[in-house]
Amino acid sequence: MRWTWAAIFYVGFVTHAMAQQSSRAEVRLEAHDGQTQFKLGDLIQLDLVFQDAAFPDIRAEQPGNRPWLPLPGQPTVNNINYPDIADDATITPATGWFRWRAKSAHDYSTRTPVDATGIRIPVLLNQGYVFRQPGHYEITITTRRMAGTPITTNAVGIDITARSPEDEAALVWSLNAAIASTRGKEQQKAAQQLAFLPGEDAARAKVQWLLGPHQWVASIMTDGLAATEDQALQLQLLKSAWADPSHAPDGTLQWALKRAEAFARGQMEPGWTMIRTRKEDATTRALEAEYAADLDRVIATLPQRTGDVRRDTAYYLMQDNQLTPGQMARVKPVVLEEFSRMSPIARSMLIETRWNAIRDPSLAPELIAMIKSKARNMDAAAAVQRLVEIDWPEARPYVVEMICRPGRGLLLNKLNGIKEDRLPEVDACLTSMLARGEQREHDFEWEQAALRAARFATPAVLPSIKAAWTNPSQDASMLAVLMRDAPEEAVVLLQREPDIQWYPANQVYEALGGKLPPQVLVWLRSPKAPKYAAYELSQFGGPEDRILLESHLAALRAQWRGREAEMQHVQPNTPAYMAKSEEQELVSSLLGAKAWTLTPEEKQRITDGCVSDWCRRYAPRQTSQSQ
Repeated sequence: MRWTWAAIFYVGFVTHAMAQQSSRAEVRLEAHDGQTQFKLGDLIQLDLVFQDAAFPDIRAEQPGNRPWLPLPGQPTVNNINYPDIADDATITPATGWFRWRAKSAHDYSTRTPVDATGIRIPVLLNQGYVFRQPGHYEITITTRRMAGTPITTNAVGIDITARSPEDEAALVWSLNAAIASTRGKEQQKAAQQLAFLPGEDAARAKVQWLLGPHQWVASIMTDGLAATEDQALQLQLLKSAWADPSHAPDGTLQWALKRAEAFARGQMEPGWTMIRTRKEDATTRALEAEYAADLDRVIATLPQRTGDVRRDTAYYLMQDNQLTPGQMARVKPVVLEEFSRMSPIARSMLIETRWNAIRDPSLAPELIAMIKSKARNMDAAAAVQRLVEIDWPEARPYVVEMICRPGRGLLLNKLNGIKEDRLPEVDACLTSMLARGEQREHDFEWEQAALRAARFATPAVLPSIKAAWTNPSQDASMLAVLMRDAPEEAVVLLQREPDIQWYPANQVYEALGGKLPPQVLVWLRSPKAPKYAAYELSQFGGPEDRILLESHLAALRAQWRGREAEMQHVQPNTPAYMAKSEEQELVSSLLGAKAWTLTPEEKQRITDGCVSDWCRRYAPRQTSQSQ
């Protein structure tokens, strides 16, 4: 299987390179369904067409979707219909329109073979451009969808005429009715048509749909905010809706408000990017102040809000926003009051992702109710985890019951707050669960029970677990059990199977928050220990292991200093390859250790000494993550 995937990668790489050199492929721009006549505010769609007559339609021989591997010399194209501006438009004349959204940074990694039938990709200009004046416009598209090389298409001319206020008012009425009475693609098209209309009636309708129950429709409306002519009116409507105590705000309405505020300032919206770094400048600080002020306006209305609106507003403020300490002080009491009335998924989300913000002893009864509840989407394991943290005596019987419950609903990290080394109450139930042995290879339920026994059961259960240890697929779980209660036997297992999977044992010792047994540490420190020993020592060893790893690293570098050229472009399993791999493992373990802490200067010293390109590539990223 490894060879197969390597071969596939090689074929994809070669054909991609050949596609870059293909000159037969045609890229053209066409009017969608031949339409070139529009009115202001209409949806304006053009089609990008990619075609290569040299490759006939081969779908007849391979029914269904297009084959995802191209033939030799066959060009490929990214045919994803992104809901933004993935391809730049050039519009002439340069007046009568404006651009409201920048180009997005898509990587175009998806590649579909191009054949004689052609691939048609819609380009909805409204997703990034607004036409304000009637007239004739010539449009070309520059795309990087084929092999990443910019290609500019032919021009397509469109004519845009004015729409009377009366006609737009009638259209708004009919589109509102269509949105309310249809679903799916019909509803989407009607919502898009309404979103991009420029007039006052349309602006008011957009805000009403933003407040409605259809989240899909509301999200479409946010894309049309730039089209509204009266931006001041639109911003006023959104601010009123945002602070309306009879309506609970949500993320879509907040996004619409932020967009409207930016458009009112004349700002272009940035395009999508995978990673957006925070800027430290006056503009960013002003936007953050504006964001805080928007939240303050909602928080100020909490005393006026009642019923479900108060509950949902409190949840939204806490779950979906970064509150200042002052804002938190005003919102937290309301969240605690409304917690019992929130939906199961809302309560589970808050205790899972916002626990540090809402943690309070008063939640103990609510957490117990969550543990006992059979409601769908109720995270009982997270409720046990949080009850342990605020009231261990109250939580203990529920912890025992959950440990003894067969199934997949409890992972060890949920119980990291338990300080007791053992819970004798779980011995009987875990012995019963484990005695049956694996019901299938890599039986997940048996493995989870073994890990719970390693963490919580007493040594009295060891004979029963060992009696059920009959398959090699149980070895990794048994390593964790033996480390706890028979470390000498764990070392024997490691000597017999040095490449055994350590993940289960790591889970147990992360939950315990301590060192590995001395016998295991001695084995990991031995000269014949496997390469992964560096990682295990860095996570579960001690400060003395830092000295050991640094001495190994110094010896390795002394051996290869001056021979760096030998370490470039090496074949697997050669001495140079093994040295590169070992240096990378040592450096990453030293920098990412939990058993010690390095200063920035110490990290820099370690990375400055790299002798291999693997270390040089890896170390800067690891350094920045570890600081």
